[in-house]
Amino acid sequence: MKKLYNLFVLVFIGHSFVAQVVKGSIVNAKNKPIEGANVTVLGKMDHTHTDENGQFEISTNRESDTLIVFSEGYLPFRIILSQEQKSEFNIRLLDDVFFLESVDIEGNTSVSNQLVNLDLTTNTKNSTQELLTLVPGLFVAQHAGGGKSEQMFLRGFDLDHGTDISISSDNVPVNMISHAHGQGYTDLHFLIPELIESISFEKGPYDLKKGNFATAGYVDFKTKDKLDKNQFSIGYGSFNSKLISGAVNVLNDKNKGNAYVAASFNKSEGYFESPQYLTRVNVFGKYSNFIKENVKLNMSASLFHSTWNASGQIPERAVRNGSITRFGAIDNTEGGETSRKNVHLGVTAYLPKHASITTSMYVTQSDFELYSNFTFFHRDSINGDQIRQKENRLMYGFNTDYEKSFIFDKSELKFLTGMGIRVDEVNDLELSYTKNRMETLENVQLGNLAEANYFAYLGSKYYIGKLKLKAGVRAEELVHRYEDLLDSNYTQKEKTLSAFLPKVEVIYTLTKHLNLFAKWGKGFHSNDSRLVLNSSELEYLPLANSFDVGFDLKASSKVILNFALWHMNSQQEFIYVGDEGVVELGESSIRKGVDLGLTYQPIKQLNFNINANYNHARSTGENEQYIPLAPPITVSGSAKFKLENGIAFSWNTRFMGDRPADEFNTVIASGYVVSDVSVGFYKKTWNISAICSNIFNTEWNETQFLTTSKLKNEPASVEEIHFTPGTPIGIKLKFSYLF
Repeated sequence: MKKLYNLFVLVFIGHSFVAQVVKGSIVNAKNKPIEGANVTVLGKMDHTHTDENGQFEISTNRESDTLIVFSEGYLPFRIILSQEQKSEFNIRLLDDVFFLESVDIEGNTSVSNQLVNLDLTTNTKNSTQELLTLVPGLFVAQHAGGGKSEQMFLRGFDLDHGTDISISSDNVPVNMISHAHGQGYTDLHFLIPELIESISFEKGPYDLKKGNFATAGYVDFKTKDKLDKNQFSIGYGSFNSKLISGAVNVLNDKNKGNAYVAASFNKSEGYFESPQYLTRVNVFGKYSNFIKENVKLNMSASLFHSTWNASGQIPERAVRNGSITRFGAIDNTEGGETSRKNVHLGVTAYLPKHASITTSMYVTQSDFELYSNFTFFHRDSINGDQIRQKENRLMYGFNTDYEKSFIFDKSELKFLTGMGIRVDEVNDLELSYTKNRMETLENVQLGNLAEANYFAYLGSKYYIGKLKLKAGVRAEELVHRYEDLLDSNYTQKEKTLSAFLPKVEVIYTLTKHLNLFAKWGKGFHSNDSRLVLNSSELEYLPLANSFDVGFDLKASSKVILNFALWHMNSQQEFIYVGDEGVVELGESSIRKGVDLGLTYQPIKQLNFNINANYNHARSTGENEQYIPLAPPITVSGSAKFKLENGIAFSWNTRFMGDRPADEFNTVIASGYVVSDVSVGFYKKTWNISAICSNIFNTEWNETQFLTTSKLKNEPASVEEIHFTPGTPIGIKLKFSYLF
């Protein structure tokens, strides 16, 4: 570990005349801190943003400066400093129907994040997993009865269940390393969507605080510290879908803090001919308080349990010949059971002289059992090819982040450093051949696994005039251990791998309406410990080398445009192997593409948004080949209408173009266009909403794989597309009582 922590070096800090500093905090009408609010010196380039506690500091001239505070969803606020005797301000912003004119571009590096969090407040979603689709260019697809983690797509990656995207909630990692079903397995069903306060994200491997899996990007969820109101909800919908949920404040005291508990129960038979009988139970509790004037404490705990059946992926030929319908099954004994328990403790200390330190500690215990049948009778013509993937996992760790700012007359330097550890202990990690879920035919893999990830980073941010420069390096070390319980001779294998990840970002404010940016950095995704320990070739962590250039432009008070041109070289791809239900190592690859986002607000109550993404993805072997299931084109768009009387309407459409199903583009996974509509009536003490999924009842395939399979009476196996049909038209109603 010494080589990781010897990374730290002395930072030379220039000296300059310190101007007068004005500081304060910004809250909403309910005294809740507003994070990311823009504080600007009128007529100058000087500005800052509030932190997660709503606090800000900015250098000013008391005799002539005026401060303006902007935050989307709130009316702007102005302070003439010469008329004020104090140097610390507590500012309360009043709610406003979202107005695009209040979004400030000048020096703002999180414009896309702000627009996404607006969507978070106006969208009705069935699950937290669906909230991922608010991230521009990120698509999800379910193919196992609603209980398993969704498949994800971003920037030309078939991310499987999380191979190349890092996802966390309240600083707790969600990705599961060396998982029974897939590397980086990410299941967000343990979160209750109504409790999500905000989403932060970035595409590419550029954030110093993000390590494993943060190649295509990362997404962080933050839960609410306090409920605005107690809430009880019931819902019913197509396919006999039922919902009961509630959330109640149990402590709301300025001195003692805030605490609430929430629970939800979901049940659905699903739209397949063989009922899915999905059952999901969630319980969540959180406490937050300033235990000292400058020390904030967050504690949370959650319980989650889910069971389901699934009809699996079906072959096209079985539908063509009429033996089953699109919603039928070859093996309807697929399905599973999973659970997760989380405990999290977070402490943030706001130190003197513009410094802060944040520490998060967590423990997660999870169980997973999944039955799948991808190939039917290809391997075993008598008993069939059903497999069981199973594990029992204990995950624990901590991370500490330290920041210190040095504010000068015309510039600011922020020092960043952090370190942490994550440990996964997985018992009875299993892949077995089974029959009808009842009989185990053969254990293929069975063992105990331990994997430890040590990490540290060091960097800085320098702001001067129109220029922002961020630079740093992150160090990673992974220790893999595995005990094979099927080996008659006891052996425990171990291997240690490490990597250094430099990251640089430059933002230049050309005008107050236009930011230019360039980013370069390296990220990585780790491999399954069993693959690492059984291969002499895997002596490194597979890196992704990436750069972005682009801009954020406020073309007018009604239009914001986001553009990025990007390129990524990945040292290693993953290949899905259907007959084993696992992934194997592939070649290196090159991806390049364009991301385009447009937000238009012709009137205050109406907002349009469109995001288009194009990429060119190829392997870099001797023969340049296509990357299976990498979508070349994805487009998502929405229209939202919201009146001050509480009536809201939204239209969401997503398009995924045709994509190659094999390396030679000879087999095509068909694209689709699907639209959803929601309408709601939101009042002080109640609200009612309705979601209509797939309003045009489009016949579409949600997931598709090129798989070799054999049906019961077939003489030989056939390789062709196997798919899971997407949801037909369906309606869900929800009524909530607020008190």
